[in-house]
Amino acid sequence: MNKEFKVILVIAAGILVLGGVAAFIQPQNDTHGDIVGEQNGPVLLTADHTSFDFGDISMKNGKVDHIYKIKNTTAEPLEISKLYTSCMCTQVALLLEDLEFGPFGMPGHSGIPEINKTLAPGQEAQVKAIYDPNAHGPAGIGLADRQIIVETKQGSPLLLAFTANVTP
Repeated sequence: MNKEFKVILVIAAGILVLGGVAAFIQPQNDTHGDIVGEQNGPVLLTADHTSFDFGDISMKNGKVDHIYKIKNTTAEPLEISKLYTSCMCTQVALLLEDLEFGPFGMPGHSGIPEINKTLAPGQEAQVKAIYDPNAHGPAGIGLADRQIIVETKQGSPLLLAFTANVTP
């Protein structure tokens, strides 16, 4: 083989390898709304609402937050094991008996430790979502659709969501 052909062959092989790596690490979509915790049974927590719309929010006004009220609807104690979010621009905290646990973020961007807090039968707690419209910079202008995941040891996760229309 001549030298030029070998160079072209090496370059083509390199492009194929890089293309394969890029396709492998590329997210399947960019909605930030598809994170779902491990499904291990029925959803045993209820929420006063599972979605919220912040409406139009301005980047110049900074972070906004919203409270979801959750409740153990079972006749047994229920252990909340983890809280996390679908995007780095959102943090979440658990408010239980005048104590705050968190904030927690997105898996891969911050550690998501197990919190293992127990809700007695019928007991309520609050989940506080904190959204930073500046986290994505100018590329973050427009519709934001995010999820908060509340995992329990005994059932499937409770999914909470919010939307916001981010303006400069």
